[in-house]
Amino acid sequence: MPPATPPVRSAVILRAAVSLAVAALAALVVVLVVRPDLWMVERVVFEGASRASEAQLRHLAEIRNGTAVWAVRPSDVSRGVERHPWVRRAAVRVEWPDTVRVSVQEYSVAGIIQYGGELLYVDRKGQPFLEAPPTDVDYPFVTGITHALDDRHPRLGRLALRDAVSLVEQLDRRGLVARRSVSEVAFSPTLGFTVHTEGARLVFGHGEMLRQLGRLETLVDAGLDLGSPTYVDLAPASVAIVRPLTLPSVPPPAEPSVAAGG
Repeated sequence: MPPATPPVRSAVILRAAVSLAVAALAALVVVLVVRPDLWMVERVVFEGASRASEAQLRHLAEIRNGTAVWAVRPSDVSRGVERHPWVRRAAVRVEWPDTVRVSVQEYSVAGIIQYGGELLYVDRKGQPFLEAPPTDVDYPFVTGITHALDDRHPRLGRLALRDAVSLVEQLDRRGLVARRSVSEVAFSPTLGFTVHTEGARLVFGHGEMLRQLGRLETLVDAGLDLGSPTYVDLAPASVAIVRPLTLPSVPPPAEPSVAAGG
């Protein structure tokens, strides 16, 4: 059994440790007072942002010039950055001695809903989050969800929007119809969803969406070409209705008129 440390020796060691701690703290205070610039935020780094500009995010973060690094409150910075309409969430980390790092997750656009006179971006969860310009045609348009529908059935519109986004996602994931080929998903409270693609019209009834998608996969595996003008009704319980789709004809351009010479 090792001999016990004499009490006097233990007291000396304790006093020495306390003295060192006090000296270190005093040195730190001196540095803070004499060279406060060493503890200021020098860099604010934003990661993951593409829609939101760094200037916009820096303004919303409200980390002013001359802010001490220990004065940064990550929760306040996060809430400020999340005020940007494209930012879903922001995670903030303080990296000593002079850096604040902000990781941004932006909304991912799944479509655009035409609601009354507005166009709104919709995320992958079927939630509208921002007004969309009428010139943006890079995403599927969801139509048929109206103010009148919401007045009659307050929950139906939200559910329909979520299901429309999910349907486009499933068609793309299964390799049936690429997302970029879907121009519109038209909702009807009675018929269900009509997916307009570059060539086909695909009708999905309410409910049993996976069964209808499986039936469409079977048809495609059997040789159905969804790139040609085709109408496919997958809503019936036991069969799918497939027929050629008659597209409106485009009249030929008019012959240029030639003025008669005098």
